[in-house]
Amino acid sequence: MDFGLSPAAEEVCARMWGFMREEVFPAEREYEQWRASHDPHAHPPVLERLKESARKRELWNLFLPALSGLSNLDYAAVAEISGWSPVIAPEAINCQAPDTGNMETLHLFATPEQKRQWLEPLLAGEIRSAFAMTEPDVASSDATNITTRIARDGDDYVINGRKWWISGAAEGDGFVIAQARLGPGRVHHAMRAIGMAERALGLMVDRAKSRVAFGQHLSDQGVVRELIAQSRIDIDQARLLVYKTAWLIDSRGAKGARTEIAAIKVAAPAMATAVIDRAIEVFGGMGVSDDTPLAYFYAWARSLRIADGPDAVHRRSIAREELRRERPFTG
Repeated sequence: MDFGLSPAAEEVCARMWGFMREEVFPAEREYEQWRASHDPHAHPPVLERLKESARKRELWNLFLPALSGLSNLDYAAVAEISGWSPVIAPEAINCQAPDTGNMETLHLFATPEQKRQWLEPLLAGEIRSAFAMTEPDVASSDATNITTRIARDGDDYVINGRKWWISGAAEGDGFVIAQARLGPGRVHHAMRAIGMAERALGLMVDRAKSRVAFGQHLSDQGVVRELIAQSRIDIDQARLLVYKTAWLIDSRGAKGARTEIAAIKVAAPAMATAVIDRAIEVFGGMGVSDDTPLAYFYAWARSLRIADGPDAVHRRSIAREELRRERPFTG
């Protein structure tokens, strides 16, 4: 396995870091201040400014190999960078969920007419899309429980059901198509979680170097050094697992990476919540305030362990594959 990035991906990552430092990070305060005084569901103008800049920098629709020329492994590195500012950066480069998965689905399965109506404006960043799976009355982690039904009515379709926690802007082969969108998208989610964890670790280190308690800097205390060291180990382990998954998707397709896709759904958000929690511990009260992004990061990472399916469901899938696996030797 070769996890080295292509020269094109190296160059894109360099441009992405420039975009983050020069525009995205400085825009975070403006974004939050605007939302605090407006409808929280409204669209902060700063995002349109960032989207226009991202287009000029050729940092647009990078998630789709057919357009960007990047492999899933290549894009994983870009997704990690965007995870350093998980609310703003993905949308600024038109690589935000659930639009990426929906665009992939339309790209793979839509008719020419459907592509003109929905895919093209999504790729242009002119509209947003949604993903509606969760229902309040059933365990939606088991997709076979879904009670919403769609029926043809002449030239139209009637959808009847109640949905909850719709992500984004608010069947026959439908299940198969839905599963097809869940491969590369899981890599995107996982790498953004790793990006959040990296930023949390950076904040933890800075805090430990500058904060004094009991007569010495926190960075000189063994317990804090242990938190920092374990965080580095956890992040790097998770990244390697996601890189392996992306490599398998590139070389064998999503079906050839079923176990690994389920594994990163568990490993990456769990790692991120653990690292962010350690950073909060080092910051103390400040860590649960709005003075740092840590509290928001923690809520985001913990929510991902529900929105991307409960850990228990993914472990069940992994265990099922493991129980089928043939061993070279037993006993």
